[in-house]
Amino acid sequence: ASERAALFRSHDVFAYSSAVPEPFGFLHLEAMASGTCVVTTDEGGIAEAVKDGENALVVQPGRANQLANRISRLVNEPEKAEGLARQARAHVEQAFSLERYGAELEACIADAVAAGR
Repeated sequence: ASERAALFRSHDVFAYSSAVPEPFGFLHLEAMASGTCVVTTDEGGIAEAVKDGENALVVQPGRANQLANRISRLVNEPEKAEGLARQARAHVEQAFSLERYGAELEACIADAVAAGR
């Protein structure tokens, strides 16, 4: 995993243009956590994590020109790219932390136990 993080950090942009909805985009989260800008579609589960203009740039599936324009924007506006990368990393650290996962799992187990009584 640390090799992949180093790979993400060595690049300016992670572009993902799949039109096929995936259950969840762990590669997106890894790129975001590494401080790499993300340009992606929001098809499938990744829509829970990416917010256009806040922590990523979102494109519509099948729109190659839009994808190219968004990547160019990041290259031409380094301040925008840095801001998106910072927001992305902060979002992943807050929303997808081990602590949050543990707390939600504990709550789920407590609810299941309470429902069984």
